[in-house]
Amino acid sequence: MKRFLWLGFLLAVLLAGAGWFMLRQSLPLARLDLPAGTVGLPLDMSGGQLAVELTLGGRPRRFLVDTGASDIVLSPALAEELGLKRGEEIPATLSLGHTGLAARTTLPLLVFGTCRLENQPALIAPLAGPDGLLGWGFFSAGLVTLDLPGKTLSLSPGGSLRKGAPGVFPCTTGQDGVPRLTVLCDGAARDLLLDTGSGFGFQFDPSLPTPRLAGPAKPGPLGTSLAGALRPSLARLAAPVQLGALQFDHVLASLAPGESSLGLEALRSSILTLDRRSALAHLAADMPLALRLVPGRKA
Repeated sequence: MKRFLWLGFLLAVLLAGAGWFMLRQSLPLARLDLPAGTVGLPLDMSGGQLAVELTLGGRPRRFLVDTGASDIVLSPALAEELGLKRGEEIPATLSLGHTGLAARTTLPLLVFGTCRLENQPALIAPLAGPDGLLGWGFFSAGLVTLDLPGKTLSLSPGGSLRKGAPGVFPCTTGQDGVPRLTVLCDGAARDLLLDTGSGFGFQFDPSLPTPRLAGPAKPGPLGTSLAGALRPSLARLAAPVQLGALQFDHVLASLAPGESSLGLEALRSSILTLDRRSALAHLAADMPLALRLVPGRKA
């Protein structure tokens, strides 16, 4: 009897393995064709967001660079124009920690300067304005550097960030798959969503415990985010925000619904390098008024 049970178990394992092999053979494999060196593209920072021009279907397309989105996301109009097949719908993080349903698809070819991404997994979801998002899924293609003062996005196939090096910070990712950095504020550690899709600097949800304020909050200007237009309240934080050896002084924070985040306005004068493969980020900054090094503090 035991012999028959073992034979049945082995047969089931063999059948499962054969099924998985056949499935993998039927799926297109993602491939990166990247020439030696680094490929760079100009960044458009108008409108309080980061945009880059990619080529899809033989035409230039405007994509927003949004580390707060979990994957590469296409608008339904672009997906229909390209004739992409819609797969199963899954929950996905689109911006500022907001989730929605998105359909799986595969991009046959995405051209980034002289770089070619083939059979790239992507999602289809409603977007207001851009043709698509370069979310966290894009950052697995290599070492991605956002030089905001130089207004350049570059992609390098080799190299990686070294854990423990100056200015290098670990990124934590939850089930939503988007990066977060741990900062120290008011003596408490806080995980902030690293979200280049947000036009704000530091954002905190006023319905949750927030850092101490130096004064009353005041109505702020209309801000931009892929989750929609927001008019937050603005308030100066009573204490600086520390990220390793970096310290943000005199922080004017946005108080608006959504996940607490570190957005574009706080990074505008910095060079941000992201290594998704090792879940590390490097921040080099020249912000004499907003950001300074804390002597003796380890990054």
